[in-house]
Amino acid sequence: RLGLIKELRIISPLGVSDYKNRDKSIIEIARNLNIDYILDGSVRWDKTGESQQVRINPRLMEISSSAQIWTNNYERDLDQIFKVQSEIAERIADALDVTLLLTEKESIQNNPTDNLEAYDLYLRGIDYYNIGITGANLKTAEQLLMSCIQFDPDFAAAYARLGIINLDFWWYYFDRDSSRLERSKYFIDKALEIDPDLPEAIYAKGNYFYYGFREYDKAAKEYYKILKILPNHMEATEFIGYIKRRQGHYRETIEWLNKAHKINPLSTRVLHSLGETYTIIRDYELAIQLSDQALILSPDWRRCYGIKSKAMILSSGDTKDAIRTIQAGLEIVNTERGIMYYSLADYNIYDRNYDRALKILNSLVPVELDNNSRYTNKYLLLAEIYSMLDQNEKKMINLDLALHLTTKKLENSISDCRIHSALGLIYARLGKKDTAIEEGKMAIDLLPMSLDMYFGYYRELDLAKIYTMTGEFDLALEKIDQLLSLPGMFSVALLEIDPLYDPLRNHPKYQAIINKGSE
Repeated sequence: RLGLIKELRIISPLGVSDYKNRDKSIIEIARNLNIDYILDGSVRWDKTGESQQVRINPRLMEISSSAQIWTNNYERDLDQIFKVQSEIAERIADALDVTLLLTEKESIQNNPTDNLEAYDLYLRGIDYYNIGITGANLKTAEQLLMSCIQFDPDFAAAYARLGIINLDFWWYYFDRDSSRLERSKYFIDKALEIDPDLPEAIYAKGNYFYYGFREYDKAAKEYYKILKILPNHMEATEFIGYIKRRQGHYRETIEWLNKAHKINPLSTRVLHSLGETYTIIRDYELAIQLSDQALILSPDWRRCYGIKSKAMILSSGDTKDAIRTIQAGLEIVNTERGIMYYSLADYNIYDRNYDRALKILNSLVPVELDNNSRYTNKYLLLAEIYSMLDQNEKKMINLDLALHLTTKKLENSISDCRIHSALGLIYARLGKKDTAIEEGKMAIDLLPMSLDMYFGYYRELDLAKIYTMTGEFDLALEKIDQLLSLPGMFSVALLEIDPLYDPLRNHPKYQAIINKGSE
């Protein structure tokens, strides 16, 4: 409720939950977060008797004086809980000498739902969503929220979140059935029909244009609309940064993500995204620093290890530290470990430790790596290793398996640029030059950098690899030279260590590119 007041910058309970079990005083926490006041207190729920009672004791402390400037005790029936929330928010605004606008007062007093069963299911769904975006978590959150709207068919915020969840299924490739987009639109339209000014619904509409269709201008319009209502809305601020990144405006991306970081210094996602963006513009030292900050907050989130190790490789070709980083992460991370094993295999290939890479791929690695920037499978990587080891029979066996799996994947995703890139790499290894180049170019046509500078860069890089493997060395080096002149996840250091580019080493233009990159 306090977040609905424009004058206040709020770090939510979700943001500060990391401090709950740390040996820090309230004053230390506040100084770490650069905040002026802390609201804490206790909530006790008495479930005995016919009427369930809630006892709430909020306390507001001013950090500079260490003084408690407001407190109160509330004892209410559970069905009055929303009224109490509104009252507490208004009393805190008074204590902070904040004059509420009429629209803010109305928003604070507006209940999200009158049905406590629906609200309980909504909170549980949000909790699963916030644990981390995995297919399993999204499915559970979706089920809880679908039950929620059965209890209250007019719960606008629940419909908005269902719209976002369906978009996440689509964007992160957990479910690319187009019905996900249709369902998303239905839920978002329903939320806006119930409450046209609901920030969650406007935010969901922005995500619909962004995730569903890469219509960035339309998405940004919705995010800016939120910021007019709530200037400190972190997600809207953050996603404008992501739009700038897709458009190739990386300095503006950093500005917007820094604003989001200021709103919530404890957002691991924002810190990770800043590290990712600095990696793209090749400021690797800062990228590693930001990744370390993110790892302090979320040591069990695999993406932080991924971008830190990637920055190490791109910076200096340091495979040893990159491998140690991934191995350290594997001792802690419990979810999405498969992609970490693929990174570990890649880094051992760069290190030309082919026996170790083979052992990794043949052990715990999932058959497929399927995220929103890359599709591959372990058979293709095995084929690449056997190709480098001149073991042709094993190479061909694995290429056949890779081709079968990838072609089958394409049956339900004919317009998936990642699959076409993967097919191009397979056909290149098979010696089918024309088909390989055709697939690589098709991937670029489906996602050109003019539409998405961030992910489109990967498709161009895949075409450079295809040119290299098919003996089109002039075209490969021309593409590599172009990519090194643009921000992206590629560097001279990686070019020098990746054995895939060995056929280019004696070409006159190769050394010119290396020299230019060293200047």
